[in-house]
Amino acid sequence: MISPRKLDVIALRSNNWMLSILAIIFLPLSIWLIAAGVQDAVENEGGIFTVVIGAVILAISVVYFLLPIFIENLVTGTRLILRFGVLFRLELPLGEIAEIRREEDVGGLPLVLSIGVRYAPLSSQLRVLRSKTGIVRLRLRKELWIGMINRTKIDEIVFDALNADDLVRLFGEVKVDR
Repeated sequence: MISPRKLDVIALRSNNWMLSILAIIFLPLSIWLIAAGVQDAVENEGGIFTVVIGAVILAISVVYFLLPIFIENLVTGTRLILRFGVLFRLELPLGEIAEIRREEDVGGLPLVLSIGVRYAPLSSQLRVLRSKTGIVRLRLRKELWIGMINRTKIDEIVFDALNADDLVRLFGEVKVDR
């Protein structure tokens, strides 16, 4: 449970079962491809292609499935830090949050396809999801622009947290300097 008195750093854990299943499937597959390719490369050059494919699958599996399990979203005394592995990080000052509420369903794609960081340009909504349980929707006080190359306007942020109800209650109790 989140305590408003202890607002140093709070990890917002997620339900990572789908990421775990995907990692369990693709990590051994990639290691098997690399091992089979190395063994085949001794006999002919075709094995090099298998090694490369295995290495690519291994890299994608680690970056997209394994690291997001261990690198969680955080709340500090002044910021909400949304992360998805090493691919995405957004530090949002708590004073920029106009409204926070718990959602039951974000709709759209099935779980496997909705995992990750998605931007919906029509609604200016950013989704950082590891699962579809404990969905929290933040409405911002003013639009936020992110990205260095492709500038993106965000009005809402949707993310998941196992302790979503406690998080919403905490933001209701904690007064943030505006």
